[in-house]
Amino acid sequence: MPRLVAPRRLVSPRLLGGLSAVAVAVLLATSVPEAGAPLTAQAELARGTQLFQDAKYREAVAALVRARDYDPDLKVPATRMAVRALLRVGDFGRAEKEASSLITSTVGAEDLALHGETLWSTGHFEEANARYTAALTLDSRYPAALYGIARILDARGKTADALVAVERAIEQDREVAEYHHARAYFLERLGKYEVAAEELQRYLQYLPEKGFKDQIKLAKARMKFLRHFDERPPISMSPEVAGAVHVIPFTVEREKLFVKARINGRLTRDLVLDTGAEMTVLSEDAAQRAQVYSVAETLSAGVGDVGLRRLKLARINKLEIGSLKVEHVPTMIKDPPLRKWPTADIDAFSPLALGLSMRVDYDTRQLYVARALPKAPGAGTPAMEAPLWMHRLATVRGRVNGDRPAAFVVDTGGQAISISRTAAVGLEQLGRFRRIPLRVYGSSGWDRDAFLLPGVDLEVDDVRMARTSLVVLNLRAPSVLLGYELGGILGHKFLSKYTVTLDIDEGLMRLDN
Repeated sequence: MPRLVAPRRLVSPRLLGGLSAVAVAVLLATSVPEAGAPLTAQAELARGTQLFQDAKYREAVAALVRARDYDPDLKVPATRMAVRALLRVGDFGRAEKEASSLITSTVGAEDLALHGETLWSTGHFEEANARYTAALTLDSRYPAALYGIARILDARGKTADALVAVERAIEQDREVAEYHHARAYFLERLGKYEVAAEELQRYLQYLPEKGFKDQIKLAKARMKFLRHFDERPPISMSPEVAGAVHVIPFTVEREKLFVKARINGRLTRDLVLDTGAEMTVLSEDAAQRAQVYSVAETLSAGVGDVGLRRLKLARINKLEIGSLKVEHVPTMIKDPPLRKWPTADIDAFSPLALGLSMRVDYDTRQLYVARALPKAPGAGTPAMEAPLWMHRLATVRGRVNGDRPAAFVVDTGGQAISISRTAAVGLEQLGRFRRIPLRVYGSSGWDRDAFLLPGVDLEVDDVRMARTSLVVLNLRAPSVLLGYELGGILGHKFLSKYTVTLDIDEGLMRLDN
């Protein structure tokens, strides 16, 4: 949810940082004499394998690139391992390019599934689904493809089916930590917190010994948080509340939508309607006044130079927003708060985080929330109806300048339309684009290298915005945390022109004029 303030003198972002190591590796490989090359190639492959096991992933990639350049017969094993190393360090774009080089007419299930994983990591979910499906056509029990299909199913709102798929993957290979982590995530999404905590314990058993210290800490904290609910059913609603359509008025200030909430029967507070948040979020002040107490820590990430930010996990006993009354609500507390920043941390709420679909009518300033949404009154042919992908955040597919597909977060708490630095690379070389410096303040502080890029064509399904101005942001930290490349954010400037429906059950985003 970045905030835009006055322009300043531009500081040019170093968009190409990180590529130099690869270039050096290639130059070194081409300068080595051919005498004794097979032995050298095998030695580099062995060295790359050891570096990978030691969690030195960048160094591993350089060694593996040299190995395959010395001996083309090593291309497949060296490239596979290089792809996995690149995924570990969040170099998603290069991982996809490397994996795509393995796709030939005789490709097998392993390389199809690996390419699917890299396509997922670049936000190309539909293409990833096609690769996983092709892999399962060749081998219906291939575990990596089953795991990939599980993530696809969950992101399309079919979490129960996703759980079945990942359990099939675990039956085929019980020692892959990621499969257990996915199963824990699906169980949590289904409200089975105690079983999810047990699965996280199994996840810890299979993590490699090196390079996963932070993941171990986060998993242990998550287990503590899940077990804190004990026998309290999370996100609990009465049958009447669960079956109703809740119509909630909202106000608009500074291009943000606010709803009135009561927390734990103690504190009445305006919450930002924020689909860019994966949980209900409270500031330190609001949590203290409502007597919401922290249980464990987690990591969050947003726009700003702080990047990854440690926050507290907690539980709201009772959250009331109009007729919507929910008990035992998972919550993040922005504690410690950011100091010396221009605005205080906001309190926020997303119906999607509660597993509820939603519709925002900007004209009447009413929010509709329900498990199953009725059609909008008087709705005809929508301006847009596109697949909605829900992996922690609501995401739809967009295109920049017609040929650059990217995953855009639907963010009712954001102001502008933005793209990532990755999506913006090369646009300035096309002639009609120029940078306008901005100061942008997000949930993780200042993005000091942000700038406005006018004259860009943006398409989201059938909606086309020609020659529009996009804010270019550093979305590296949230991309790494989510596990896929964020191409941009659709905020108030885009959404407020329509009645916006985000339907989890149908897996659709609909825009009505």
